[in-house]
Amino acid sequence: MCKHACCLKMPSHEPLSDGGLLSSLTRAYSNYQCSQLSDPEEKFSEELTQVDQKLPHFQSSCETCEINISSQQSLALSIVDVLTSLDAVSSFEADHGNKESSQCLGRLRDGLEYYKQCRFDISADEHSTMSFNFDLYHHYHRQYKAMFLRRLKSLHQLRTCRTQVEKATKPLKKEAADAAHKAADAEYEEITVAAKEELTAFKSQYVVSMRQALLDCCEANISHYSKTVKCLASLVDEMKN
Repeated sequence: MCKHACCLKMPSHEPLSDGGLLSSLTRAYSNYQCSQLSDPEEKFSEELTQVDQKLPHFQSSCETCEINISSQQSLALSIVDVLTSLDAVSSFEADHGNKESSQCLGRLRDGLEYYKQCRFDISADEHSTMSFNFDLYHHYHRQYKAMFLRRLKSLHQLRTCRTQVEKATKPLKKEAADAAHKAADAEYEEITVAAKEELTAFKSQYVVSMRQALLDCCEANISHYSKTVKCLASLVDEMKN
């Protein structure tokens, strides 16, 4: 997927260096100018509008996932402090001959240790499934927007060349204008064909990938929670007996 998008030399989204600031501003202004053009094909016009509408939602989803993952990790780390305190109390009880109390605290520690690891595992799974896919498709949508803008830029160039052909009167200028027009028309056609192919493949793969990411995330959560419940249930039975 995205092989044509890469071939069309779409701009990267790496952090800007000081030396690339002017060219980046120029490119941004050029993209803005292109975004003001109307696409003659309704399909591409609608797709560009949808991409613009979806990008903020993907950004918000990425941020929400990261907040959730961070919360899971913070909870796990907070349990570490509880475990440290339980170790200290359990050792104190053991040193003063309170064997049953020390064992009880030790069992409680074991349960919390398992629960802590479960939090870390869940955060890792969410990062490798939902968070990864949201970030990936946020990037892909930016790339597709760049592809749409490149198509509009090519269309603008084609129209400019067409005007130059109409205005050219001298043979040499007419010949040069015709050559430029043919090159612009070929480039526009190439981009259009590639864009149509990519859109079809992208939409199909997008649904499959998101569905699989959701399934993987849910199945991993179910597995971790099931193991935690079994561990805690076993701990409760031991403490009752």
